[in-house]
Amino acid sequence: MKNSSRLRNGFVLLYASQKGNAKAIAEDLAEQCESKGLICELRCCSEIGKTFSLEETRCLVLVGSTTGDGEPPDTARKFWRQLHKKGQPSDVFGHLSYTVLGLGDTNYTNFCNFGKTIDQKLQDLGGKRFYPCGWADDGTGLEIVVEPWIEGLFPALQKHIDKMAETI
Repeated sequence: MKNSSRLRNGFVLLYASQKGNAKAIAEDLAEQCESKGLICELRCCSEIGKTFSLEETRCLVLVGSTTGDGEPPDTARKFWRQLHKKGQPSDVFGHLSYTVLGLGDTNYTNFCNFGKTIDQKLQDLGGKRFYPCGWADDGTGLEIVVEPWIEGLFPALQKHIDKMAETI
């Protein structure tokens, strides 16, 4: 895995986890990417602003869980507040292409609220989704959505990274 926050031919794989499911999925995804020759930088949401910046990130894959009644996990609270800060330019993430894999449980009212809200906020702030978001349900089995979502992600990522490389 690459340790550069300005990935030209790769992406940042960001996770937000409360009980470890999102982290485990992100770590597994990072290993799969490495075996396929995709360059990724694995980061926790709690590192934003400390060791890297989204303003320097061109391509982002976020794996995030929802906790409680639709709240962000503890590792993403600062990130959540930053995205909801008033007065941000509507194109602050105009440089960013992204996708989200949200983890939740349909037994709760606000299923995948963290991931769905992040998706909407990134769009509102100029981000462009390059691959459809996935909403995995712990109530029926996360793998039902996670596994096919990841399989489809690889070709979409490669195509998007190749396209980014052409614009450098």
